[in-house]
Amino acid sequence: MVKISEFPESEQNHPLKDTYLMGYYLQRQALYSKKTVNEKQEEK
Repeated sequence: MVKISEFPESEQNHPLKDTYLMGYYLQRQALYSKKTVNEKQEEK
């Protein structure tokens, strides 16, 4: 909360940018997608 309060008020009221929203969508999609056997073995 301290870090957020350090930002100027004008910066806090901006809408989210397209790149942030696209990154959020892609990370969420990767999190909820099923992993195949090969992907599980590569992580080890």
